[in-house]
Amino acid sequence: ALDVEPENQLALNQAGFTLFQKQQHAEAKEKFQRLLELNPENYQGYFNLAIIYKYYLDEPEKARDHLEKIIELDPDHPDLLERVRQELDTPAPGEGT
Repeated sequence: ALDVEPENQLALNQAGFTLFQKQQHAEAKEKFQRLLELNPENYQGYFNLAIIYKYYLDEPEKARDHLEKIIELDPDHPDLLERVRQELDTPAPGEGT
């Protein structure tokens, strides 16, 4: 789908998720970053990037920035916002106990 329509946001999200599941985290990051370039209010893209940065790329500050952006966007998803707050309160691996 991305070959035909490289700016298709749904396809970018699905490609990023598929790459994430295949443990190709750097490649997944690229898809989610492109998604946010196209739609800077896509909270799912921010969340997915935060998880990748926090748990797989050892960049907890970038993860925090992305999680805080979700709160700033304030999507109408109480469960997501609760998960974001939990992630903000939980140290990244190697950050302490």
